Amino acid sequence: SSGKGPGAVTVPLGGGTGGTTVAKAPAPKAAEAPKAAEKPAPAPKAAASSNTAAAAPAPAAAPVATGSSVAFYPTGVRSSSSLMVEKIAPTEIAAGQATSYQIKVTNISSSTLENVQINETIPQGFTLTNTQPAGNNGVFNLGTLAAGESKTITVNGSCAKAGSYGSCATASFTVPVCMTVNVVSPALAITKTSPASSLLCDSWPVKLVVTNSGTGTARGVTVRDQLPAGLTSDGKNLVEFPAFDLAGGQSREFTFNVKADKGGPYTNNATANAQGGLSATSNNTVTAVNAPTLTIDKQCPTQIRQGRPVTYNIVVTNTGNAPAANTVVRDPLPAGSTFASATEGGALSGGAVVWNLGTLAAGQSRTV
Repeated sequence: SSGKGPGAVTVPLGGGTGGTTVAKAPAPKAAEAPKAAEKPAPAPKAAASSNTAAAAPAPAAAPVATGSSVAFYPTGVRSSSSLMVEKIAPTEIAAGQATSYQIKVTNISSSTLENVQINETIPQGFTLTNTQPAGNNGVFNLGTLAAGESKTITVNGSCAKAGSYGSCATASFTVPVCMTVNVVSPALAITKTSPASSLLCDSWPVKLVVTNSGTGTARGVTVRDQLPAGLTSDGKNLVEFPAFDLAGGQSREFTFNVKADKGGPYTNNATANAQGGLSATSNNTVTAVNAPTLTIDKQCPTQIRQGRPVTYNIVVTNTGNAPAANTVVRDPLPAGSTFASATEGGALSGGAVVWNLGTLAAGQSRTV
């Protein structure tokens, strides 16, 4: 017998030898013809008993020699395969004699297999009588095989002429049994998230998520984020991560902090690359960096009289585009002056009048 890869099962019909054979019993010798001078012996007389002698049993038929060939799907090795396809056929038949051979399909895995299909090539010179179950031009759809379940196909027919006839079968789920290469298709995807806004004095987190959305392992994955001018992370404007492998369906997450040295919107994306020319570019993120800007204006009389009360007006304005939190105004007292009172909760502290104004919204002014 011979196999054509792990997905082909070939057994010769009529004249070949199989992997497993049963020895044939030797044929009995023909009786010698009586010599001319001899007379045939007289027939024995019947016994006087009323019981007749039992007839001698017919000799047992010699066992038929068979051959078999086995293939395992999908690796060709039983321990790492799911389907076993075995073909069993006579190793020798007489021309014109009716014969049959079997294709036994067994689920050797621990899981249910679906859409099992056998494609059988009937050899030239073999006259097909029928098959059980019925096939369609040599295609047998066996459907679902539970773990450990077997189904057998029987092919009946005959060979008109002497010779050696090979019969090849292949099995498939979505690929033929003879396929030994696991074809995969890894694919990269990357997403980036960043806050919509931040203050100039603050740093903010950036998150990158890299996913292998395909099958098989994406090898040597690298992630880069080239920050735009004005943004840095630990003093650098390029963020890179060491190469790694990413299995199919797996994701990895990376976070880092960035800080702006000036206000304005910052638009940016990140990239991921892997062996085999795989690449992906993330979505763009836009972070508006806002900054509060305070101005202060002090209004006072140009002339005052000694001993008379004097009033100073101080106007604080946030001219920036972000709230100014924890706004504090300090006004040191001039030498020779004495504090009398202040509006908006101002109080003398360490030789100066101090106002805690809290948060000034963008564009807001306060007068004390």
